[in-house]
Amino acid sequence: PGFRTINTYVHLIPCLAHLSKTMKLHPPSMMMMIESAMMKVPHHKTQCYGFTFFVFLTLLNYCQGDVTALNTGNFLNITSGKTVFVKFFAPWCGHCQAMAPAWQELANEYKGNESILIAEVDCTESESTELCTKEGANGFPTIKYGDPDELQNYEGDRDYASLMNFAAELKPPCLPNRLTFCNEVQVAAIEKYLSMSKEDLDFAIMAANSKLEEIEQDYSNEQSRLKKLVDEAGDKSILKQIEIADEQLMGVIRGFVAKKLAEESEGEESDGEEGEGDESEDEETEDGEDPVEEEEEEEYSEGSEDPEGVEEEEEEEE
Repeated sequence: PGFRTINTYVHLIPCLAHLSKTMKLHPPSMMMMIESAMMKVPHHKTQCYGFTFFVFLTLLNYCQGDVTALNTGNFLNITSGKTVFVKFFAPWCGHCQAMAPAWQELANEYKGNESILIAEVDCTESESTELCTKEGANGFPTIKYGDPDELQNYEGDRDYASLMNFAAELKPPCLPNRLTFCNEVQVAAIEKYLSMSKEDLDFAIMAANSKLEEIEQDYSNEQSRLKKLVDEAGDKSILKQIEIADEQLMGVIRGFVAKKLAEESEGEESDGEEGEGDESEDEETEDGEDPVEEEEEEEYSEGSEDPEGVEEEEEEEE
């Protein structure tokens, strides 16, 4: 029964794909609708239906195709003459994964468009590193739009409706065969060059290339000069820090030495006072007088006239 059911639903895949295209639903939206419907299906039929719809969504996603992938090597060729709406992403980025279905659906809507290109750049690939660095794609996803030579940041929402509305307002680039999309200044420049002979155009191109090389050389020289100044400033800063650290260290050492000298001087003074006390005691002993005996004699003189009388009085009291 399971295989018969699968065979039945496989024949419905083209119809469901057309329904998805008409209703503008990408696979995750279809999956949510399917899961909601399957909640009402008996459990013993759920496995079969689930497998069938898994096959359907896989085929549907495969039929929809991939978004045009850009890198450093093919960027100029693919974007030439088009207004681009490009996403810079990393596969591990959660926000990039969340908006991937909407971006895929947007790319499908503009597939084959001669003026507007919906594309993406995987910044984790080595052939895209230079392009991501040039466009300043430091965070993911980074979405840009406009002229390939002068892309601007997209700051809107990332759901399909917002992306689709924004893409609908993008204008094709100004080209000699599309003067309707050019402003007055651009029209005047195009008409000027179209009126020039081939020799004059070649000379103008050579002059422009020479000027461009001169500008690039000036930029390189200025960049080297600034780098040298930064390096010198960094070296001076380090030397200044070393001098400050040396001064602080010498201050600590000087304070420690002064403290030790003060302690030593206090110790010598206390030793001198003790020495003077010893000398005075020695002088008293040299005179033949015992300070302990003198104190006892003073106590006798103050207490009673005769110690023997005191002993007799004590015996009478006992």
